[in-house]
Amino acid sequence: MRLFYFLFAVVMYNLWILANVLVSAGAVPEKPPLSTHLFQEFVVMTDYG
Repeated sequence: MRLFYFLFAVVMYNLWILANVLVSAGAVPEKPPLSTHLFQEFVVMTDYG
């Protein structure tokens, strides 16, 4: 179970980094333009069904 939680956290972190790169037009920004709070709200309110 701990391995699942770890891998899930890694996937969420990578999605957050990818979203920041896409928002900043392909460059890796110094300060992330997309905060973790905003990313969390987007993930939670997305309808997956």
